[in-house]
Amino acid sequence: MSPSFSRIAWALVPLLLLVQPPVVPASDSVAAPRIIMIYGGTLAERIYLTDWRENATFLESLSLSDGSHARNEDSLTAPRFEMAYYWGNPAWDRIARDTAALRRLDPAEGDAARMVLGKLPRITYPGSNHPRVIGDTGLRILRAHGLPME
Repeated sequence: MSPSFSRIAWALVPLLLLVQPPVVPASDSVAAPRIIMIYGGTLAERIYLTDWRENATFLESLSLSDGSHARNEDSLTAPRFEMAYYWGNPAWDRIARDTAALRRLDPAEGDAARMVLGKLPRITYPGSNHPRVIGDTGLRILRAHGLPME
């Protein structure tokens, strides 16, 4: 007598679990730049965020603004910094681990953004009228890298 189909199927389950690819956590499936460069403003030296997971967390902390940023009283007096995002090129990984290469990195090679800190810390992107508000987690990351908040 031959074994039933269900008995064979249950016997194969452990084998299927061995060959099934691991489930990727949600934070690993988001798009994030390999390097974020912050420069200009009152900074004496550029700041580099080179940890991909940290960069993903930073981007996840951003939320869409309703555009009322233009009416904020700090719009003209708040500290401003330029940003460049570097993603989509495998070479950025090597550069992210090489301090000398980071210092040679041209901001024009990245995607541009501007950060305005103040009562409503935000990032604006060229061609967009809706900035992204930087959440508490993002502000903690920026502080940890030495960005002056005032």
